[in-house]
Amino acid sequence: MSGFEHLLRGALERVNPRWPREFEAVIRAEEVVGGRERLQKLGGDPNFALFALTNFRWRLIKALPAPRERNRFLRALRLLLEGQGEWPDRLRTLGGDEWKGIEPILRRALTNLESFHPVEESVFKTSGTRHEYETPSLLSDRATTCLLVLEWHLRQATGRHRTNRILLGSLMDGFGLIMRSRQEPSADVARWVEKRLERAAKKDERGHSPREFAEKFVVSPLVMAYHDFHEWGGLGCGSACRPFERGFRTAAQERVLYEVSDASVLLRAGEHAAARNQFQQALQKAERLTTLRHVGLVPILEGYAKALRAMGERAAAITAGKRIAGILVDSRRRRQDLVGFVPGAGPNGELLPVWREENTASGLGETGDRS
Repeated sequence: MSGFEHLLRGALERVNPRWPREFEAVIRAEEVVGGRERLQKLGGDPNFALFALTNFRWRLIKALPAPRERNRFLRALRLLLEGQGEWPDRLRTLGGDEWKGIEPILRRALTNLESFHPVEESVFKTSGTRHEYETPSLLSDRATTCLLVLEWHLRQATGRHRTNRILLGSLMDGFGLIMRSRQEPSADVARWVEKRLERAAKKDERGHSPREFAEKFVVSPLVMAYHDFHEWGGLGCGSACRPFERGFRTAAQERVLYEVSDASVLLRAGEHAAARNQFQQALQKAERLTTLRHVGLVPILEGYAKALRAMGERAAAITAGKRIAGILVDSRRRRQDLVGFVPGAGPNGELLPVWREENTASGLGETGDRS
């Protein structure tokens, strides 16, 4: 098993102890192994394909307990609150002022009870669903959505508009996402892919199609979930992340800024050791996001040097100060001009500091980025 496969297996095990055994059998299947190899040769990301297929293959719907009892109770509450006629009117009249106090409580109870829904639990998220159990229609819709995600990725990775139906079909079939009837136990997987894609491209009366919906509302959250998952596991990006690279870069830089802010709070509170560690971690992350000589590191190095001096680590603080001076010389900036950060500024969302405007004629006190 690869490192990424181990990560997925662990995620499956945390949700359902039966799923890892099924996963191990599936990924060893010849058509899955061969399909992932062919995808990689075409420039695709086999780990993303595995992530998407796992996401749609292993799901579980947890129905509400005692649904009939709940529905009877809801009907009774609605009758009390909304019922019309002789007896409901008498009830409210007899209740008088007490009814006015009880009615809001009953309405809140009705709203709360109606808010409970069955839950669909996948490997990576849990969400409410209108389905009480898995139906053939639901399984079919899941398979179509998974196919559209994989087809999108294949087009993005290869730059080709022509779909490799055999490759997609082998991956979908290997994961058991192509349902077969008893009358047709050996479906042509390439033909299945072709028909599904044709159906998904058809627009409804409002001009929308399942394919458009998947590309707008399914692909991006799924790629973001994949990015967070492989980053958490210490693994690098593949070609699936490339279209969203700038967004990931900016989001990562903003997280660094939050860490720097937290470190500054710790420093002001006198928690010097914790502040030093926090600045050091933020610095290491910022270096990976930019370069070792990037001007955006200056504010982080400033805080780090202050924490080191507070800890009595004078030699390390001097080294940090020399590094700051070198960066400032390279960028042709003065330290006194520096006032803070512009998150996400610069080319490709690069982390850049804010510098005071030297030209007072252009507006005293304004800030701008000129690096």
